Amino acid sequence: VSLVDVQSRGFLAFREYLMDYANSGHFTSLLAETKKLQADLSAVNYCLLIKGNSIKVRKYESESDYSAEVEETFAKFKQGAVKDYRVKFRVFSEMDQVEAQILGLVARLYPDIFGHLDDYCAQNGKYLDETIAIFDREIQFYIAYLEYIAALKRAGVSVGYGSDLLGSLQQEQSREFVVRSEVLSPIEIIRQATLVGAEIVREENRLGVFEPGARVDVLVVDGDPVRDLALLLDQGAHLSVIMQRGRFHKNLLS
Repeated sequence: VSLVDVQSRGFLAFREYLMDYANSGHFTSLLAETKKLQADLSAVNYCLLIKGNSIKVRKYESESDYSAEVEETFAKFKQGAVKDYRVKFRVFSEMDQVEAQILGLVARLYPDIFGHLDDYCAQNGKYLDETIAIFDREIQFYIAYLEYIAALKRAGVSVGYGSDLLGSLQQEQSREFVVRSEVLSPIEIIRQATLVGAEIVREENRLGVFEPGARVDVLVVDGDPVRDLALLLDQGAHLSVIMQRGRFHKNLLS
């Protein structure tokens, strides 16, 4: 994150939070313990002796590995396309019953290392910082939302602008203007909040237009929102006039 040239206040604040967290005593000690445990686990070597339906597990004793020589020998007799009988490892991490039993036997061969692993998991099961966890969920939603909007745009689907945030979240409603600007132009977003919204509720000639007979709400912006959508944020701080249904709720021009 420190190598990225971020500009928003939110990302700048989050980067500072991450840097403080990464330098905290809790995280540095956790990192050191994690690296130590990884090094110990990487040193675990064992052999499987398979005979019939039985498997014996013991420590690796520096036996020679002939797998390369065996493959080379079989390659000499290969003629054209042949069936590959090699067993491929599964890509998912879940173990079956046999694998779990083998791992249990390996743990008995290295009781100190796996005892440390048990303690590590018990102590750090809830290691994730709450602020980072919240950010992770929010940023995943943000990215998925942008991908969703971009796909609708490519398909030519009309998308309006909702107003479903209530209570303390109401002040975040207009922030979606800036979010959508990652994949849409400012004029497209303004039209979604006016013309497209009117089309969705089948009120094309009464809503979203500024003409006689229409139900007109008026905003006078201090600046050009087509160039800077952020002028529509901050709960009307950049609006000189707010008129709804013929009544002024704010008028700094009179």
